[in-house]
Amino acid sequence: MTRIQQALLWATAILAMAIAARFGAIERDLATTLLIVLPPLAWLSISRGDRGSCGVAGG
Repeated sequence: MTRIQQALLWATAILAMAIAARFGAIERDLATTLLIVLPPLAWLSISRGDRGSCGVAGG
């Protein structure tokens, strides 16, 4: 899966969660937490293919 596909998948999940919160399908507090946590998690997930780019050898 390419990085663009991964990013689109994460974006879709984040937007779906936001829409669900807007219509009351999930609690607002949970939605707020997820909107804080999901973007960094997505970034880490998408960028993990760059092992070794920060000077640390991948194992």
